[in-house]
Amino acid sequence: ACNLCLCITASATALYAIVGARRCAAALEALDTYAQRLGPADAAAPLQGGEPSAGVSDGVLHLVVVPNYKEEEELVAQTLQSLAEAWGSNAFHVVLAMEEREGAAGEEKAGRLQERFRTRFGRLVAARHPADLAEAHADGSFDAEVPGKASNVKWALQEMHETYAKEGILEARSVLVTVTDADVIFHPAYFDAIACEFRALEEAGTDEHLWSMWQAPQLPFRNWNRAPLCSRLWAYVASSYEVGGVAGLDFGGTHLTFSTYTMPLELAVVARAHEGDIIA
Repeated sequence: ACNLCLCITASATALYAIVGARRCAAALEALDTYAQRLGPADAAAPLQGGEPSAGVSDGVLHLVVVPNYKEEEELVAQTLQSLAEAWGSNAFHVVLAMEEREGAAGEEKAGRLQERFRTRFGRLVAARHPADLAEAHADGSFDAEVPGKASNVKWALQEMHETYAKEGILEARSVLVTVTDADVIFHPAYFDAIACEFRALEEAGTDEHLWSMWQAPQLPFRNWNRAPLCSRLWAYVASSYEVGGVAGLDFGGTHLTFSTYTMPLELAVVARAHEGDIIA
């Protein structure tokens, strides 16, 4: 029975992967066609923080949190460059979620990155997660926070939520937060597509846009050429699972978000999506 279930699951994932791959190909072809219609000058706008779909995603603020601890500076810089090339990035608010435990080296690294990319975004700030915090539980008990991504992101989101509340931003527009690992390369149209879907759900007249989460298929090919053979093979397996899992959502399937994903800021804060006593 176990082997049968595994066989059915693998077969279904493979079929979903084919459906997902065809959808990805169609979407990329549509983007290419759109860029060709724009002409050379306008087509280059996304790489400079332009927004080809101006008016569609108006009113949505993208907050991007990049948690990192002792990551190579150039690695984080490549992720920031990827964000800077996204459509509408000149309005993004980007947070370098640093760890106080990294000391002066972390502060200096954050400072250099801010100086390098300050003009590429609407706002680029650094949040420093203290090392001696405790996690409060619903039963009134407390545990020391576990050093890791979750506690780092929790602190950064709390800081930005308080800042936005003081500035009145939460009342003025919808804020979508994207949590990303420090080594992610985004497709330039990712954030624009999320904003469009968010607005479509909102206009449908339900509250689904308030508790939805988004994640693109995560493809582990960034350092594929330098990876061992077994890792290269697994990259294809993982990619099939990712594309198939996302495509399967339209057919009643489930696919958990992880690593790099997007959700409304209010959902992240009110639902306590990130706990301080778990790693990620």
